[in-house]
Amino acid sequence: MTARVAYVVSLFPCWSETFVLREIQALRARGLDVRVFSLRPPREALVQTDAQPLLADVVYPRPAAAVLGLARHPIAALGALREAWREAAPRGALAVAKALYTVAVAAQFARTVRRLGVRHVHAHFATYPALAARTMRRIAGVSYSVTTHAHDIFLPNPHLRPNLDAAHTVVTISEYNRRHLAALGADDARMTVVPCGLDLAKLQRGEGRARTGGSIVAVGRLVPIKGFAKLIDACALLQRRGVPFTCDIIGGGPLHDALEHRIAGYRLDGRVRLVGALEQAEVQARLAAAELCVVPSVRTPDGDQDGVPVALMEAMALEVPVVTTRVSGIPELVRDGVSGLLVEPGDVCALAAAIERLLRDRLLRARLALGGRAAVARRQDIAVVTARMQEIFGDALAGRPS
Repeated sequence: MTARVAYVVSLFPCWSETFVLREIQALRARGLDVRVFSLRPPREALVQTDAQPLLADVVYPRPAAAVLGLARHPIAALGALREAWREAAPRGALAVAKALYTVAVAAQFARTVRRLGVRHVHAHFATYPALAARTMRRIAGVSYSVTTHAHDIFLPNPHLRPNLDAAHTVVTISEYNRRHLAALGADDARMTVVPCGLDLAKLQRGEGRARTGGSIVAVGRLVPIKGFAKLIDACALLQRRGVPFTCDIIGGGPLHDALEHRIAGYRLDGRVRLVGALEQAEVQARLAAAELCVVPSVRTPDGDQDGVPVALMEAMALEVPVVTTRVSGIPELVRDGVSGLLVEPGDVCALAAAIERLLRDRLLRARLALGGRAAVARRQDIAVVTARMQEIFGDALAGRPS
């Protein structure tokens, strides 16, 4: 298929969304002309090296072009504005403002996809990117699909059902997500599960690479769903039991100060470190050198939770044994005792026990490391993932059901 496809995202490049970058790169490597449309201007200080070659072709919002896009197609644009307003109004003024901004930017994007000859749009996340894709469909007549992940379907989203109902195909990353969306009334016949892909050739431990004894690595944004407060609590238990370890938590976010305070309160300074956000290559190097990776995901009281964390997949691909929790789609990838250790979310004692068990049992670490690599090879191979995405795009362009 040689037709151009547009990927719509909230922000590009985005440090925490390496899976989107990886998917776009793999599709381009397969010969697909993918253009990236970012709803927000670039703003992150840390830009992944792999994103640099794409930056020249990214389409960003331009206020004058957005106004012109609305003016050139007044009937379609007014209809899209009215729909977005009606959907967002129960959520308050801020939600309305975000929705109207998205429609205006999408009107600019609609003109651009026509000029570029784009015939299909794919949105990552069923929030504002999918609202933009729906608006582009209305104004430019292009089909669209959407990949759903986690916060976009687990937290209140006034645009969720309309965004899903108008999409040619709804992709989601786990059977758990699929069941959740079906329970919300989404059309199961138009849903398909496509996990996030990994380039397994680039994620290999390397022969003879030494691992640092007692080293634990955790990766993710410092937000509640990642469960890092529970990990720090578990580290306090390990310290009391005399277990030798160090724990590096890689990532930035709003909980930084609270987590630092928690570390200090347990007198874990020097044992547990908040490393901050790092380049992807450095993250992978630190994972590869660790004795184990902990992904302590939790569900928050408002229902927010992880999908299948990228850090978990990458650690398993690098043959790093993992300890994680029974949240969302994680048990579809990690089988307890086969490809990792699973504990209940929020159970600090169980988390500490699983970490201690792995730190003390070299043979178990070796067995789970191999099982983890085999699990991601079966489920997350980027070649299989992108081939399926191309099928979806081809079906949409041909007017066939996916």
